[in-house]
Amino acid sequence: MVSSLWKVDDEGTSILMSGFYDNFFSGLFVRDALHRARVDFLSENRAAGGDGDPLEWGAFVVAE
Repeated sequence: MVSSLWKVDDEGTSILMSGFYDNFFSGLFVRDALHRARVDFLSENRAAGGDGDPLEWGAFVVAE
């Protein structure tokens, strides 16, 4: 189960979750898929001039 620890804006959630599901359906385990989505989200955010604020990508956790 993937859940959020705090409210995250819809746009950031949509981008992160799209990456998560792409990674998951390509064969990664849930934890690895979320980690990869976070790394990609952070890289793309910084490349676009963002500061990589953890409030945007750090809210999501995996509970097994």
